[in-house]
Amino acid sequence: MDWRALLCAVVVPPLRAAALGAGATHRPTSMAATELRSTFSRVFEANLRHGLCVAVRLDDSVAAARAPATLGSSTPSIVPHPAELHMAVAMGSPTRAAAFCGGRAALHYAMRSCNLGHDGPVARGASGAPVLPDGVLASISHTHGLAASIVRPAFPGSFEAIGLDVEHVGRAFAPRLSERVLTAAERREVDAEVALGSPAQAGVLVRFSLKEALYKALHQLDQQHGVAFRDVSLTPLLDGSARYSWAGARVPAARDWAVSLSWAVIGEYYVTTAHVRSSR
Repeated sequence: MDWRALLCAVVVPPLRAAALGAGATHRPTSMAATELRSTFSRVFEANLRHGLCVAVRLDDSVAAARAPATLGSSTPSIVPHPAELHMAVAMGSPTRAAAFCGGRAALHYAMRSCNLGHDGPVARGASGAPVLPDGVLASISHTHGLAASIVRPAFPGSFEAIGLDVEHVGRAFAPRLSERVLTAAERREVDAEVALGSPAQAGVLVRFSLKEALYKALHQLDQQHGVAFRDVSLTPLLDGSARYSWAGARVPAARDWAVSLSWAVIGEYYVTTAHVRSSR
């Protein structure tokens, strides 16, 4: 597989986009709810295979002295619920609080855009995942300077979930990451891609991100069985989907799930998604 052709094939044009760039370094500070930025600028909004994805910038979100990011007057504000600001303060860490608020802001905006508006706050479950309102499938992801959420309606009576992961295309990783994350079959695929002139980083990072999205979706449905990176083998495809096979036996019920995977390049980010539902 030629990754140069692959990257060109699945670049997704954002519906609305702002200039992309790295977020500022967060500095530890003391904080109160009034010090948290409550309005976020949108980086992109895109219809993906598994739902609507909205991403916001995380700049200096905890610096009260700095002016908040602003949007055009015709664009609704991207904001978290006021109660979520107090949830963020309880986290103690300015960086974690900023990421939490940004993720919730993106989630609420995406829900409104999908006509799934929710008036109340979205709390954190015991595992840290959002406790979603009825009728909503969603997932949140954070990377340096960015928070994103994907949303889609849930079918009544369905047992399904979606997962999202976002990674900067230039993210550096240790050489041992491929051994820890990839199966032997995946490493052979990456080696073959490198022999054709494709960068090893792309092959490893996209597979890593796809697995993160898949595991987020699986965890929403089954929190009793852990899934290791090498329990599944993935092959990204030119159409923006990915082929998968279970390579381990750590998840007894894994073969009962119907899984759909997607990946795309939006600006400077790999955006991967997973949809999992019961096949019974």
